[in-house]
Amino acid sequence: MKILIVNPNSSLLMTAEIRKTAEDFLRGESDVVCEPTTGAPNFIETYEDITLAAPGMIQLVSDNDAEYDAFIA
Repeated sequence: MKILIVNPNSSLLMTAEIRKTAEDFLRGESDVVCEPTTGAPNFIETYEDITLAAPGMIQLVSDNDAEYDAFIA
């Protein structure tokens, strides 16, 4: 199974941490890719941040629909 995890913020450090945690949890049973959300703030703290992140998250899923078996956002 190939899984795309969408980090709702744009932090590359957080994206790397999410990827590492997922890989440790799955122990090679699935392929995991984790991507930050383009156009999102570095942290999600407010309702405005959520609103800013949503279009990029939707775009990531839409652009990768055929390539992945599952999405986590």
